[in-house]
Amino acid sequence: MIYKFRMIAKGLFKRYCHNIHNSTRQLSSRGTTATTRNPPTHFIRPSGYVVHPKMPSPHQLRAQFIKSAVPMVGFGFMDQTIMLQAGNAIDCTLGVTLGISTLTAAALGQIVSNMGSIIFGDGVERAASAMGLPSPYFTLEQSKLPIVRKTQMSGSLVGVLVGCTLGLVNLFFIDPNRSGELKMQATFVEQPPAYEVNVSNSEHSNTTTITVKGADKIGLLASISEVLSRQGYSIVEVVAKTLPREDTHNAMIEDVFVVQYAGTNSEVEEDKLSDLAQEILKAVTV
Repeated sequence: MIYKFRMIAKGLFKRYCHNIHNSTRQLSSRGTTATTRNPPTHFIRPSGYVVHPKMPSPHQLRAQFIKSAVPMVGFGFMDQTIMLQAGNAIDCTLGVTLGISTLTAAALGQIVSNMGSIIFGDGVERAASAMGLPSPYFTLEQSKLPIVRKTQMSGSLVGVLVGCTLGLVNLFFIDPNRSGELKMQATFVEQPPAYEVNVSNSEHSNTTTITVKGADKIGLLASISEVLSRQGYSIVEVVAKTLPREDTHNAMIEDVFVVQYAGTNSEVEEDKLSDLAQEILKAVTV
């Protein structure tokens, strides 16, 4: 009797377990929306159910934008500052010594700037973290959403744009003509200028007399006239002379320009005579 009772109980238990298993499979087949595809916004749990993560709130996205933008403002400002200062320093030193162009000096300044970003980048990140910026507190699923990635990229782009724009303030502390003047001085030391420019207000009343002496070349008068026109002067009179010289292969000339301010018929101010002479000298020695 006992053996027979055990067999009956064992059979009933197997049938109960079989019914439980079938019921579970039926419920699973009805409620499952799983698919073989795995879109980035869907996350499949081991049970087979697809979970749509909750969309981040505007407050979370705003916090993510700010957290991404602020460090990049520092990076952009630092990168722009190093590039401008280093490029100008290279142009005024190696550019004068080796004769490299301003564009090449700017490229070398960019190399220095990239190295500086690596060296000081960690300090910028720590400074941004110490500011106590708001955290978006995304869940793991939310952090993988496309809108979160786009918000982060937008914040970084805006931050770099603002930082690089602020870095342009360095241009107020850089003399853009300094490198050109140094290069011209170095050229004059190696090879004295072939031209002499004299500017005077004493020869005629209400006019300025400009005398240019040097070797004759094609386009000399046009170069001087272009400088005078750009500076706002009108030419009253031009006298071109050829000076006698034993060496007939290189003729020497003396061109005299009598000029006035266009519209006012007045001479050039005394404090601007030296600058005018330098501009003309640059034009004829190119």
